[in-house]
Amino acid sequence: MAVDEFTTADPEEGHAFLSATYTESRMRMFGPRDRYRLRHQYRDAGRFAVATMDHSMGVQHDCDALGYLLLARVLDGRIEVESDGSVLRAGPGDVFRVAAADSPYVSRFDRLRVQLFTVHPAALTEAAQSEVHLIGHSLTTPLLARQFGVVADYIDRTLFATPGAMSNPLLVGAATRLLAGTIVTTFPRQADEPLPRPTDRNPAVIRRAVAFLEEHAHDDIGLAEIATAAGVTPRAVQFAFRRHLDTTPTAYLRKVRLHRAHDDLVAGDPTRDSVAATAERWGFGNPGRFAAAYRDAFGCSPRETLHS
Repeated sequence: MAVDEFTTADPEEGHAFLSATYTESRMRMFGPRDRYRLRHQYRDAGRFAVATMDHSMGVQHDCDALGYLLLARVLDGRIEVESDGSVLRAGPGDVFRVAAADSPYVSRFDRLRVQLFTVHPAALTEAAQSEVHLIGHSLTTPLLARQFGVVADYIDRTLFATPGAMSNPLLVGAATRLLAGTIVTTFPRQADEPLPRPTDRNPAVIRRAVAFLEEHAHDDIGLAEIATAAGVTPRAVQFAFRRHLDTTPTAYLRKVRLHRAHDDLVAGDPTRDSVAATAERWGFGNPGRFAAAYRDAFGCSPRETLHS
């Protein structure tokens, strides 16, 4: 994982950094220069990135169009964003899209702490099973903002704050899909196409998909890769799994990985192996959830299996 941190007390240096990192802008300050402090921490997970910015004083940035999707979650302070003729005002807990990718915007804030999220368009397309076009320039509802915050905090705990987690492609892939799925259900977007109708090809689809899952359970795969292996669209493979197996492709993948973890624990040596390392190896970043799922599946704790 690439982690970059930038701090400065120089307004011109801070402005140059933000312009280079996000988009060109013109800055106006409100207040004495010696109040200026900027701290920016950036974590790059490949197909998504999360930045945390702490800013100490009142400024206005007149910004060029971003050219990409940028989402914000206010942690402290207040911010006002003007774009496309509308003004958005956000405070602690609020979540919003900064601006449309092709629209210039003006941001005004004072003593702000904010998280900023970027996600690769392909990850959003896979999550939505169609090309994603977010619409509108407004705050999400308080309920959706809280749900987004829960996911952001979960990713921070299990991925960014857990030593070694970022070197595990299964955990990184799971976090990417979780964040992308949360975005497409949190922010308004253009309507999707209807679900595909069942066809006589579904049983063959299931066989191809299951064979792929069994062979590639150790790889960072998601719905898009499963659908490609099955030779159908993501929506079609979801429909097939629901109709014939009463589950989803990703839930089936978790079950396969859980059984692989069980096999490793059965064959493991408690003097050198651990439940946490086994769980992480198979993409389970939360030890408590892994233990609960394991007990439901096998009737005992993973520790009991390892030490039996």
